[in-house]
Amino acid sequence: MLFVHMLLFECPGCGGPIATMLNCEHGSVEETDKQEIRLRCGSCDSTRRFIGLLAKRHFVIEWEFGPRIAGAVTMKKISAFAIPKRLQARG
Repeated sequence: MLFVHMLLFECPGCGGPIATMLNCEHGSVEETDKQEIRLRCGSCDSTRRFIGLLAKRHFVIEWEFGPRIAGAVTMKKISAFAIPKRLQARG
């Protein structure tokens, strides 16, 4: 069983959203909250360090797949992205 943690942060530089996904062997939000993650904002291009606890939203999804992947790494960042300002909804 694999757990995918999806976290949404707010860039302290411009206030834009920064999202990331973590591939984990545990579903514990508390364990992920302790992790330090380095992310780059796609809107203002600043790079910052965050801890999971600072996420505005944190979702966990159980992910079942076929045979276990050899050498799977706990807490491996699999992607990080931000929504560019030009694509953000204006309200």
